[in-house]
Amino acid sequence: MKVQPNENEYIISPEAESISQFLQQLEAAYSDFLSKNIIVDLTTAQPTLKEVELFQSIHDQHIANHKSFVIVVDGFDFNEATEGLNLVPTLQEAYDVIEIDEIQRDLGF
Repeated sequence: MKVQPNENEYIISPEAESISQFLQQLEAAYSDFLSKNIIVDLTTAQPTLKEVELFQSIHDQHIANHKSFVIVVDGFDFNEATEGLNLVPTLQEAYDVIEIDEIQRDLGF
């Protein structure tokens, strides 16, 4: 698992491990990431829909902590994806989602 800390978020991506191994590592280290938004970059992993949906639990947990959790997936049919997950095709769009989420939180939504 590769972790890139930024000012307001962590960009976390798998290295050579499978999606399920990556998710296990992320869940094990999750307490280290509570203070910031999380961007999970799966652009090089090319996950299936079922693999992406495995992130639902940790996504919901992070949202409940009043932080954003966005998954970057390239070459993916977003129409088939679960509506509860924040899925975007590019890293820039992940930053945009986080910015919008932070504005909504500041306004009390």
